[in-house]
Amino acid sequence: MSELYDIIIIGGGPAGLAAGIYGGRAKLKTVILEKGSVGGMACTTREMVNYPGFKNTTGPDLTAAMADHAREFGAEITRDEVVEIELNGDIKTIKTKKDRELRTQTIIVAVGSQPRRLNIPGEKEMQGNGVSYCATCDADFYQDLHVVVVGNGDAAVEEAMYITRFANKVTIIVIHDEGHLDCNKVSAAKAFQNPKIEFI
Repeated sequence: MSELYDIIIIGGGPAGLAAGIYGGRAKLKTVILEKGSVGGMACTTREMVNYPGFKNTTGPDLTAAMADHAREFGAEITRDEVVEIELNGDIKTIKTKKDRELRTQTIIVAVGSQPRRLNIPGEKEMQGNGVSYCATCDADFYQDLHVVVVGNGDAAVEEAMYITRFANKVTIIVIHDEGHLDCNKVSAAKAFQNPKIEFI
C-alpha cells in the first residue's frame, strides 16, 4: 500500500532536518527518511563551538534539538533506507528497504557525505577521541600537539593548513612522490611554504 506525502526528504542530517522544519511549518505532509543515525556527520562531533547561536554543544545534542524541532512542526522522521526511486510522471515513487512505497510530487535529496575511512585498527573506536574527519570542528582540540592528516587532495591539504593554527606540527601522508599533490596549485604552494607542515 502506497502512502502519499507532500514532501519526501532523503537524509536526516542537518540539511534534511532543516528542510523538514520548513515543510512541517508550511503544513505540508513531510517525511524524512534516514538510513542511519538522525543527525548525519554532525552527530560524530563530540564538542561543537562553531554553530551559530550555540556557544557550546555536542553534535548529538544539536541534531537531536533539530529533530525535535522538525517533529514539533509535524514532520515524520523514519529510519529506513531508500532502495528505488521512480521519477517518471508528476507523482514520484520511492521504495524503501522496509517495503514501504511512498509517493510525492516533491523529493528533497539531502544525503550529505561520509568521510573516506582508512579501515585500520582503532580508527572506529577512537572516532571523536583523537580520530577526526572535520578540521574546523575539532582542530582546537589539538592545541600544541602533532597531528597527522592522510590525503593529498584539496580537502586534506586545506584542512591540514587550518590545523596549523592550533597544532605544533602537522604531518601529511600522501600517496605520491615528494613534491606532488593532487590539490589545487595555490593550496599546494601555501602548504609547501608552511613551516609547521611536513610530508611523508
